[in-house]
Amino acid sequence: MPGRANFVLSVLSKLFSWAQDTGVDDREVNPCLRVTKYRLSKHERYLTRQEYALIAATVTALEGEGKITASSAYAIRLLMLTGARLNEILTLQWSFVRADMKSLFLPDSKTGEKIIRLSDEALAVLKTIPKVEENPYVITGHVHGTHLTNLHKAWYLVCETAKLDGVRIHDLRHSFASMAADSGASLPMIGGLLGHADPQTTARYVHLVDKRLHELNGTVGAAISSAMNGISKPAKRRAKPPRQGISSR
Repeated sequence: MPGRANFVLSVLSKLFSWAQDTGVDDREVNPCLRVTKYRLSKHERYLTRQEYALIAATVTALEGEGKITASSAYAIRLLMLTGARLNEILTLQWSFVRADMKSLFLPDSKTGEKIIRLSDEALAVLKTIPKVEENPYVITGHVHGTHLTNLHKAWYLVCETAKLDGVRIHDLRHSFASMAADSGASLPMIGGLLGHADPQTTARYVHLVDKRLHELNGTVGAAISSAMNGISKPAKRRAKPPRQGISSR
């Protein structure tokens, strides 16, 4: 995969730099600098409301037909409703769930300790998941006491059945951010929901917030323009009642 190849090249480059700095390698030029990285195209896919409904209906139908497991269905629903990373949901343990605080407390995520806020809808999904005796995991695997390790096969079947092209599991996280932006969330708030430790990571969603700001700006501008037009019209003067003469008797 091009992305993985670029990652390996970066690691090797740092290794050679360390070797040259410490005198292990006497070459003056890092050999990795002569290797051109793959050009990666940005893949950003955001689900529409119609696509959300289509995926939800497809997951329910495939689960009912026995074509995907209940664990896979639970995992997809939680990914849609939390914006969490795939591994955070697959390795989620019941001890991390605090329903009273509407949160998941993850002791060791990609960015360290992390809190995932739960909506009422996400909590409702969790309440439907049965706890398996002597298994600490929420999304249980095929082997007793383990968690589900592969969701890609089930996800591929969902997308194929729903006729959705180019939608990755990780796009559920992008779409969660998009929904937050459409609801008026700022970049810091989106970063808080997604658990970003670095604000620069959240900055990739700036265009979503800009779109929302442009829409809001248009709404405000239209309202002010309407008000200006309303007060710019001269008020009509009321006709004075005819002056009644004083009768002389």
